[in-house]
Amino acid sequence: MNLVSVTVAAALLLAWLGWFALAQISLYERSQPVSVTSQETIAAIFPPSALGKIRRGQAARVAFDNPAAAGTPVVQAVVVDARPGDQGIIRAEILIIQRGWAPPRPGRELTGRVEVETERVSPASLVVRAAGRAGASNPSQP
Repeated sequence: MNLVSVTVAAALLLAWLGWFALAQISLYERSQPVSVTSQETIAAIFPPSALGKIRRGQAARVAFDNPAAAGTPVVQAVVVDARPGDQGIIRAEILIIQRGWAPPRPGRELTGRVEVETERVSPASLVVRAAGRAGASNPSQP
């Protein structure tokens, strides 16, 4: 019975280590609030930390504040342009590409946020990054 328990525990540990090293997690940059009027193109503003991460052709999604008014909580989109703006912000033009989605009727405005997938990394990579940041902010004393 003890050998069976150890074998099962080892198999579970190996499966978890495989997931930890190989699974891919999406990282997103989120915009400031945006307004969607009668256009299918959205102008979004991202924080300075997004510099170099947002590029033309990246997949994006628009998450609406009021999904009932939008008819859906999220629509698929793509970045068609991104450039630095004043004070380090990033200005991006986002095109909604989801089939069947219609912009709001004239006079009706939807608000939400744009999320752009900037990277896919493993959980192990995230742990290494966090450890590096923690080490940089708390240098050990001699």
